[in-house]
Amino acid sequence: MCVFGFAALAARAGAEHIRPALQRLYMTRATAYRDALKSFVEGYQEGIAEVLAEKKKPTEHPGSTEAKVKVTERHNVHTSNSKP
Repeated sequence: MCVFGFAALAARAGAEHIRPALQRLYMTRATAYRDALKSFVEGYQEGIAEVLAEKKKPTEHPGSTEAKVKVTERHNVHTSNSKP
């Protein structure tokens, strides 16, 4: 029987039975909201962890130190092979 069915039966039975039915209804909804929020937070944390992991990866950009060293090495090779 669904929660609303319990509420309908409790309403017919009298006021003393309505309270437990309503508590069951609210607890069911609260549990659903809690589980959904927990799932959202876990997914959000995983997404943040992925972004931070990507930012920590060393990547070679044209302006990075590694690229400057390679350009300098090529320049030194060209100047040493040229005739005065």
